[in-house]
Amino acid sequence: MLGSGEAKKDYLLLLSKYFFMIQRIQSLYLLGAMAIQVYWITSMLSCDIPAELTTTLLALKIPILFITVFILFKFKNRILQIKLNKILLLLTITDSVILIFYDRILMWAINNNPDYIPGRWDIEFHFGNLILPILQTLFIFLALRAIKKDEEKVRSVDRLR
Repeated sequence: MLGSGEAKKDYLLLLSKYFFMIQRIQSLYLLGAMAIQVYWITSMLSCDIPAELTTTLLALKIPILFITVFILFKFKNRILQIKLNKILLLLTITDSVILIFYDRILMWAINNNPDYIPGRWDIEFHFGNLILPILQTLFIFLALRAIKKDEEKVRSVDRLR
C-alpha cells in the first residue's frame, strides 16, 4: 500500500513538472508549430497526392515534428534548445520553400491544362501554402527569441550571485 502512494506522488510530481513547462511562452510557440506539422502530415496522408512529393515532404516534416517535440521536453537545457531551434528554423524554411515551389508548379499545371480538375488536396494545399509555412516559421522564430531571453535572464541572475 505504501508503494502505491509513493508511486502516485512521483507521478504527480512528474506531471506537475511538465505542466509548468507548458506554461512558458516558448513552449506555447513550439506547440503551435507542432500543431501545424501534425495538420500537414495528417492532411498529406489523407489526400491523394503524388508519391514523390509525399516522400520528399515527409522526409522533412517528420524530422521537424520530432525535433520540435524534443526541444519542447529539453526545457532544462536552454543552450541545446537554442542550437536545435536554429536547426529547426533552417529545416522549416527549407520545407516552406519546397511547399511554395510545388504550389507554383501546381498553379502552372492548373492554368496550362484546361482539362485539369483540382481535387480537395490541391485547394487545401494552395491555401495552406500561403499561410501555414509563414505562421510555423514565425512560431519557431518567436520560440527561439523567448528561449534566448530566458537564457539571458538566468545568466544575469548568476552574475548577481
